[in-house]
Amino acid sequence: MKFGTFYLPIITSLMFTSVSAMAQIIPFNFWKSPGGGGCPGVYEVTSGTTWVVPTGWTNNNSIEVIGAGGAGTSSSSNGGGGGGGGGYSKSEDVTSLVPGSTVTVKIGAGGVAAAGSATAGGDTYICNSTSNCASISGTAVITGAKGGGAGTTSTAGSGAGGDETLGVGDIKYSGGAGGASPNNTGPPGSGGGGAAGPNGAGAIGGKGAATNFGAGGGGGSGGGTAGSVGGSYGGAGGKNFAGTGAGTGTSNDGGPGSNGGGGGGGYAARNGGAGGDGTDITPTAGAGGGGGGANGSAKVGGAGGKYGGGGGGSAGTSTSKGGNGGAGVIVIKCY
Repeated sequence: MKFGTFYLPIITSLMFTSVSAMAQIIPFNFWKSPGGGGCPGVYEVTSGTTWVVPTGWTNNNSIEVIGAGGAGTSSSSNGGGGGGGGGYSKSEDVTSLVPGSTVTVKIGAGGVAAAGSATAGGDTYICNSTSNCASISGTAVITGAKGGGAGTTSTAGSGAGGDETLGVGDIKYSGGAGGASPNNTGPPGSGGGGAAGPNGAGAIGGKGAATNFGAGGGGGSGGGTAGSVGGSYGGAGGKNFAGTGAGTGTSNDGGPGSNGGGGGGGYAARNGGAGGDGTDITPTAGAGGGGGGANGSAKVGGAGGKYGGGGGGSAGTSTSKGGNGGAGVIVIKCY
């Protein structure tokens, strides 16, 4: 059997195996292509502005998208809040794509952190043409998810998660909000929110300690748990939907999350742990965990995990900064 330039020998007993069973035998990475190939297949779109609908495209398909995460912010006086996680949308059995045609895609860019500032994550979407597709509200958009908001220094809440009500698709979930600023003299930063995914909404980032030096942990990805509030140590990151992947919060740098778990918060003059990259859509793509918060001079909040995790906030001096948000992604499966 030929797949692109690869040949896969399959024993006789597998020749009549169903496509779904074959997908369990052949790793998703083997099927992965940037577009223009055939069906069945799995396509992870992480860059570019157009995508070629594969030959053999049928109405038996799914399209999943995750918006980009917002960056965490920093403050030398009251602690920086975490960025929001990107939202998630899924469309099934799409009928408006024509095999061989070129359509517009938009991959949301992760929010960018600088000393004392942060930007929001971009929206991610795919259209059924190359026109009427300038934004997620365009009439040609068939699946789209909102990006997460930038971290703030508000005690009422930080970066909002990507809003499911503004997404496009059959199934939609909101990203987790970043942890709010603790608003205390010399406090640590708060964790970023987890991205939403196929298992549910992203979880909120943990708040930095109000009376101690522990930064908040990043929120877990879709269907996971919230990051822990900082205290005498950094807060642990939130778990993924399977109850694992949380980064540790200790008296050192925050531990990195894994498989969509949130990064741990740093303690005192320490950096935040990065959010874990998601694996809940394919083995190499899914909802990312939020980055852990940081505390101290020139310390950096943890970056949001791929895809769509919110960056952790930071605090300490004017040279401290939050973590960047994770970029968005489109995953297309045709059967």
